[in-house]
Amino acid sequence: MTRQLAALRDEERQLLLAHSRAKAAYLAEKYTGQSALVESSLFSPSKDREKILLESASRVQYMIANNMAPSYRVDRSGRVLAANRACAALLGYKIEQFYDGSLREEMLVPKQFAKLEKSCLADFARVIVTRAIVTERIAGDGRHIPVAVNFRLMKADASQWNVFLMDLSETKALEEQLWERQTLFATLVSEMPNQVFLVDEFGRTWHFNRRFYELTGLNAADEDGLFATQAMHPDDLVNNSARWNEAFQKHKALIGEVRIRGRNDQYYWHVFRAIPLTAPLPGQLEGLLQLAAAISPQVNAMPYDQSNSGRKFWIGTSTDIDSRKRVIDDVLESACNFQSLADQIPQILWTAGADGRIDFFNNRWFEFSGLRRDIGMGLDFALFIHKDDRRNYVNAWKNCVKTGDALDVQFRLKKQGAGPNDFEDQDYETFLARAVAVRNQRGDIEQWVGTWTSI
Repeated sequence: MTRQLAALRDEERQLLLAHSRAKAAYLAEKYTGQSALVESSLFSPSKDREKILLESASRVQYMIANNMAPSYRVDRSGRVLAANRACAALLGYKIEQFYDGSLREEMLVPKQFAKLEKSCLADFARVIVTRAIVTERIAGDGRHIPVAVNFRLMKADASQWNVFLMDLSETKALEEQLWERQTLFATLVSEMPNQVFLVDEFGRTWHFNRRFYELTGLNAADEDGLFATQAMHPDDLVNNSARWNEAFQKHKALIGEVRIRGRNDQYYWHVFRAIPLTAPLPGQLEGLLQLAAAISPQVNAMPYDQSNSGRKFWIGTSTDIDSRKRVIDDVLESACNFQSLADQIPQILWTAGADGRIDFFNNRWFEFSGLRRDIGMGLDFALFIHKDDRRNYVNAWKNCVKTGDALDVQFRLKKQGAGPNDFEDQDYETFLARAVAVRNQRGDIEQWVGTWTSI
């Protein structure tokens, strides 16, 4: 018996589906593709309207009876006439309460939504199924349940209609969680010393805190999304454009250094990092843009277009590294000055690490040895020492590295052009080697500075 009932229900479902498809094809041909369920004004005032209501009534009743969607019926006076079990379960009422006349529409609809729903019902003058609206329903225990609602006319004189509900509780909870996280994000970035921003593939930028405007002196209210490129040093804009275009085309992460013009017209070095915003959660991107709009409302003159699914975004930070950059530049300048001064000294000047490996020679060594500057140093210089002096020099140097005592030793170095088997006196030049340790505040050796003086 159960199988027979199931078979009959399945057959009924198939017949309803075939009927629906045939009717849709007929209406599409007769009324040039316009839906009879949407625009009842296509028909004669009442005859066609009643015909459509009667023909589609079976489908509506099938949906209601099978609990495909929570639904209840109401009349013009606001009295609730019937409902399905899905509606009773959603709103927390007994199914009998929808049939005994004890429920009225005003008991289910919060006052703040009554006007909105009334305006929606006015659409019955031209449609049979109204647009969907987001509203609420009051449950039996007093809870307010967020729902999407649309109304379906059941009587040609608009005296009765069905209310179809879609529970939005889970969606609402997700939206609230997303908003809480965005609020936390906004709080965090507002206190961060870094600039935090969102940028699209066209270079339009949204800022999430005021660090950029505090640095540049630009007015956030006038931001059009292009201030970031306008404040950048022209040379950096040119030098980085190819890298940015590649990152935008390949949708990959980007890191670099740029100079940004401050309010005093001085440029400050910043390192920026941006990563693609991939697979954002529903509403996440719109929420980020809303946060940015709180900082610079004008930039939202070009809002995010949800229909443009191919649009790409990167989220990133920009950190002031100007002080560090200047220190590095000073060190490099000092190193260049040291190299220049060292090259003026007539002796061979060298430095070594705490382990005794030479890490610097002035130009005199390369002139004497004929070696190139790109050849490693370390302890290879010992190969240029006369074989009779090599052991004495190396042992003396190892002892100095171990004890920290000053080096003072005489030895011979092979002249440029001398062969590996040339050991005559004329092939070598005698030098006096002296070196002292440079110590830090703790007394540990950090470096050795030495000279080889021709004698």
